[in-house]
Amino acid sequence: MLRVIKDSGKKTCLSRFPLLKDIETKLAAEKTREEAQQLLEQKKKLAIAYELHTKQVEDKQYAQDFDHTTIPQHSAPQIKRYSGAPKLLIKINIIHQNRTAKDVDFLQILPKYAPIIKNVDILLIAPGFHDSVDVYNLQIKNMIKNITILNTFDLDDLQFLISVNRLNNFKQMKLAAACFGLSFNHWTMGIAFFCDRQKEINAGVRSSIARRLVGVHARDFLTQKA
Repeated sequence: MLRVIKDSGKKTCLSRFPLLKDIETKLAAEKTREEAQQLLEQKKKLAIAYELHTKQVEDKQYAQDFDHTTIPQHSAPQIKRYSGAPKLLIKINIIHQNRTAKDVDFLQILPKYAPIIKNVDILLIAPGFHDSVDVYNLQIKNMIKNITILNTFDLDDLQFLISVNRLNNFKQMKLAAACFGLSFNHWTMGIAFFCDRQKEINAGVRSSIARRLVGVHARDFLTQKA
């Protein structure tokens, strides 16, 4: 009787052995597939990163080699180079518009900088008061057009400086609300007394001035008709 039970146990163990072996084989195969998939995904990521790096290097070299004098000249934009990388400086001088009256339309020139520019500095020189609502609305529409074009740039950095003749003159800052139409989020804003960058005041997105400008953008910019 004891021998029968012992033999039965052996048979049971032997019958289970192929099943355990099959499970182990399946688990090993599954692990191999997962490792192969992980390796494939890693190779794809490396290929994308390499392609992106190559494009960045090529774009940087293209920007460094580009002869910006081939772009029609205008008094508003200037190119400055910092460590070889070009930066576009734009002076929007609304007070003395007659100085640019004979220039080529700036809105036609600005898009030509898009392939070579990653960094932009904008200086807004706005009037202390606006002659009329119609003139103010025309200035808003012009600012919107500038921002719309800048939204086509692949930017790394944009700095917006407002020149004022009194630091508490909010009316002079209102056109700067155009910045809140930028699709590029990593931009900064500052305020300077008569363009003096040495005494620039940072106007962060959480500042009271920025919050007021958000209201101006919603009320005066988003309601403009084409």
